[in-house]
Amino acid sequence: MAGQTHTSLEHEPAAKPRAGVLRLAVVFGVAALALVGVFNFAQWRADTVSLNRYCDDPAGHVARIGEILAKPALSEDESRRPYIVAAKLLYLVPQKQGESDTDYLSRLTFRIETTCR
Repeated sequence: MAGQTHTSLEHEPAAKPRAGVLRLAVVFGVAALALVGVFNFAQWRADTVSLNRYCDDPAGHVARIGEILAKPALSEDESRRPYIVAAKLLYLVPQKQGESDTDYLSRLTFRIETTCR
């Protein structure tokens, strides 16, 4: 043993890689739960708070959406406010891919009436 040198690495226990993986899994789990919570809150807000703003004149708002779907261009002398209100409604209840305008307007009317009850 006279010619052998011992390094300090030979006597130290091996690092536990599981601890790092476990910490990473916990971080990802917490982040995933936070994202799910944010998206659920956004859906709840859209369903209960935001759609209630259209209860004052559901038929008028749906008619404006129908106009926008039929003629999306805004003329210069028209007010932009009704289009902005309609755009918010289009965002809250988007038209499904392949859904006809008539089916969408029926679904939108039903969704607003259901919310306003």
